[in-house]
Amino acid sequence: MTVFLMDSASAPGPDDFSCYFFQKCWDILGLDVAAIIDFFQTEEILRNLNSNFIVLLPKVEEANSVEQLHPIVLGNFF
Repeated sequence: MTVFLMDSASAPGPDDFSCYFFQKCWDILGLDVAAIIDFFQTEEILRNLNSNFIVLLPKVEEANSVEQLHPIVLGNFF
């Protein structure tokens, strides 16, 4: 991998992470980086990688319109 050929003391990128960070944490980050590379090569995203769960909680008893519901969203993103 290119990240291991780079100088670990090089200046940080726009996210303030240096090559040292990526080299030391590669066992954690490597699969995420591989998934991103795969996306750009195949133009296909992994199933459920970008998904949301929506729950509608009633604000009043026996709610029967959208205005009487409170949406709660859990977003999963990569």
